[in-house]
Amino acid sequence: MPTMAQTISFSPKKVDESTQSADRMNAAQEGRKGTGMTDTVLFTSIGRYGGHGTPAIVRDGVVGWLVGGTDFRPLSADTAASYGVEWTATQAAGYGAYCDRVVRDYRTAQAEMSDEARAEQLYEMRAAHGPGVNLVDIFTGERFRT
Repeated sequence: MPTMAQTISFSPKKVDESTQSADRMNAAQEGRKGTGMTDTVLFTSIGRYGGHGTPAIVRDGVVGWLVGGTDFRPLSADTAASYGVEWTATQAAGYGAYCDRVVRDYRTAQAEMSDEARAEQLYEMRAAHGPGVNLVDIFTGERFRT
């Protein structure tokens, strides 16, 4: 079976060879020293919001972005396809695990929200949807009436 790095192709127009991206990647590698984990840099995206791009790396057979130097976010199916990355069972499992973690973290944050923060959230819902509207948080199942 070929390695992930061997099965990936990407469009050269999306490559940004900035030294700042390389510096961020090197800093992230420093933080992983001694853990036995390594990353392979595949390509760097051109920053969507200006500035330099985010390095796309392979971690444990899963292709993703290293955000903020430490937060690994696997590519979704549509993003992988747009970069020519093969969607494999390993990639799907890595993305699924990431999504599970994000939803779990969101549910925890919602459950631990202060009364003041909850009141502000309800105020924002009312401003966005108007008064008297029933809303359901699809991740927690919590119901709100604005």
